[in-house]
Amino acid sequence: MKRKTDKDKVREKEAMQSRGQRLRNLRESKGISLEQAHQRTKIHPRILKALKEDAVVQMSPAYVKGLLKIYCSFLGVNYNDFIEQRPREGVKEEGVAEAAKIRPHLHLAKPLIDLSLIKKIKLKPLIIVICLSAFAVAAFKLGKTISAYRASRPKKSVAKAVAPKQEAPSVKPIAGKPELGIRAKEDCWLEVKIDGKLVFRNVLKKGNYEKWEAKGKIEFSVGNAGGVDVEVNGKLLPPLGRRGQVIKNIRVTKQGLTVPE
Repeated sequence: MKRKTDKDKVREKEAMQSRGQRLRNLRESKGISLEQAHQRTKIHPRILKALKEDAVVQMSPAYVKGLLKIYCSFLGVNYNDFIEQRPREGVKEEGVAEAAKIRPHLHLAKPLIDLSLIKKIKLKPLIIVICLSAFAVAAFKLGKTISAYRASRPKKSVAKAVAPKQEAPSVKPIAGKPELGIRAKEDCWLEVKIDGKLVFRNVLKKGNYEKWEAKGKIEFSVGNAGGVDVEVNGKLLPPLGRRGQVIKNIRVTKQGLTVPE
């Protein structure tokens, strides 16, 4: 009978060990704690503990294989040696299945995430509600900020520009018949009535001069009060109004000149 060597004994001992024991021995031989393995691999400590104790993780097999591959790469061992645990020599697969039935403590009591709850939650409507709520809160705060800013601003008093009131030129009572003379400094629309009769309605061109005489009353209207010089009985009067100002129904009688307000 062939005598077993030390290497054969080591291999036989490793074959007798489970996957979790082998992974734990590798980690401990490298002086790595579970917390350090979690920080380096980002695998949840609960899953690392389940792998160490050969517990069944209630997740997708593909996902578990992916985590196992990351863990094996971190420990520097071949991933393929830990994919499937072979039954120990002399123990049938049926025996392993029976042993799994009587060892319920090897399974995690609770999964990390209850996937059934995620399926029940309607994520899209929930996301929309959260976004709308956040938008409403932001709009409300912005409105309050704008209102506070406006309230804090000093109110500026706006003074309305009031044009000085043009005083009507004063004319003393006329001894004889009323006479009116108008000289155009600019083109000016003009209408003149003598004793109620219309005698002129036209544009008096710049530089032209017109003169009228009445028995009792002269009425006239100008479209550019500041663009004409007005004479009453040979006396030059101050401007009747501003440039471009329209004044209607100005009267000249024996009592003097009357400019309607």
